[in-house]
Amino acid sequence: MFESQFKATSSSGKLMKTASKISGWSLIVMFFAAMFAEMMVRTNLVIPNDANRTVKNINNHSLLFCCGLLAYFTVLVCDLIVSVGMHIYLQRFDRKLSWIIASMRVIYTIIFSYAIYQLFVGFQLALDTKYEKQLTCLYYFELYETIFSSALILFGVYLVFAAWLCKKSNLIYKWVCFLLAVAGIAYCIDNIVKLTHSTMYYQEHYQPILLPLVAIPAIIGEVGLAISLLKQ
Repeated sequence: MFESQFKATSSSGKLMKTASKISGWSLIVMFFAAMFAEMMVRTNLVIPNDANRTVKNINNHSLLFCCGLLAYFTVLVCDLIVSVGMHIYLQRFDRKLSWIIASMRVIYTIIFSYAIYQLFVGFQLALDTKYEKQLTCLYYFELYETIFSSALILFGVYLVFAAWLCKKSNLIYKWVCFLLAVAGIAYCIDNIVKLTHSTMYYQEHYQPILLPLVAIPAIIGEVGLAISLLKQ
């Protein structure tokens, strides 16, 4: 009897350790894929309020845009892996809360996938042979930002709850939990402001302040979380 209990405990421990490491590596892959897709592809090729330049950029760099879409897909897969992996790893501390947190991330991922679909539609229109259709691509690229901002509000709430559960586990560095919570609050504030103001007004008045408040704790916190998970 004791031998079977020991084997069950050992098996459970191995599963949690595996889930921890897979989640950690997924966070790292996701970080680089997201940086490439957002910073090197979308923001460089899609020019706000300028459909002509956007169409020209995408037609000249269609392969790069395809790589960006592939990177976004990689982020989606990693998001789902992290949702399941973190649940397996943290459920022993609060099973119900862990389920809620995992569900929130899955819902966020579904909304995010719908946002990425808008990029795919916009990409197809930009490559269309008819000039009138090409110009409509910007509508879908702007729709992506609106949907993604909505998803990031949910992601911000997710981060706050995830930070609390990580702190409760005593297995994740406390400074990482603090930064994740700060990043979550910043995500909510930043994206609510984005959705309630025009893009130009946001960029002129809020972005210089809010962008560092989101980016710094989010990057350091998520990288710190990945390292914490890999060290388990």
